[in-house]
Amino acid sequence: MTKNIFFTFGVLLSLSLLAEEHLFNVLIVNGSIKKINNDKLVSEGEKLFQEDTIVLGKGTYLALVHKTGITVEVRKEGKCVVSSLAATVNKQKSFAGGYTKFVASSFQKKIPQKDYSTIGAVSRNITLSLMTPENTEVFSDQKVTVRWTKVTKAKAYIIRVHDVLKKKVYEQEIKDTVHTFSLKNFRKSKRYFVQVCEKGNPSNCDKFMMSQYNGESIDFQNVNRAFGTETAIDFVIKAKFYEKKGLLLQAQEFYLKAKKTEPNRAYHFLYEQFLHKYVRGI
Repeated sequence: MTKNIFFTFGVLLSLSLLAEEHLFNVLIVNGSIKKINNDKLVSEGEKLFQEDTIVLGKGTYLALVHKTGITVEVRKEGKCVVSSLAATVNKQKSFAGGYTKFVASSFQKKIPQKDYSTIGAVSRNITLSLMTPENTEVFSDQKVTVRWTKVTKAKAYIIRVHDVLKKKVYEQEIKDTVHTFSLKNFRKSKRYFVQVCEKGNPSNCDKFMMSQYNGESIDFQNVNRAFGTETAIDFVIKAKFYEKKGLLLQAQEFYLKAKKTEPNRAYHFLYEQFLHKYVRGI
């Protein structure tokens, strides 16, 4: 009799735990989004369950990741039944589970809404400052994008790259404040040193270092297949994936893509936080 009681209790407990399994993790919230069942606001880091129904107001936005790793963006005004949303996701094949789990801890419970509006602002219009991570890892055949602040009255800029033996491997005159070049034809080196100077003013320069990537191999085809929809949240997950790998130049470009794809304050602050963390002097 006692064994039967424990068995019945165990079955009921298991069923209860299964019923309570979450369907989505909330990654990004923009605006006030409420749960109907408890009238509480939805926030980053919490979970959505089978029984939940949420209400989106005008102009609100929600980025979710399903338990299978598939990302979902919700922006339609009105009610959203979580079980119905999950049913549409269940029909899709996911390659993203491992990647979303890898970066899940990078999403904070609440994105701090700090004021980073002065980053790269007018106060820097005399001194050239790089808007690129101070140290990063790179692949020997990748394209590199370098960004820097605009200097008032500067007619052009000179970008130079030296290898670990201090031999110049690249030099270009640029009129813009962003430049992309490939490492594919560079002489192999463990490290490269990149310097950007105001033309005609060699004392007004800034520099950073690139080191050859030395981590686990990355299957870029799988990464692109897992996040091939080009939504803002997929761009951010790619950014966080490359950030955790130390490939900060690639991460920066995906943060920028997310910001441009979905111009709400959440993605703006994620990019500014990235700059604040890795760019010298910010």
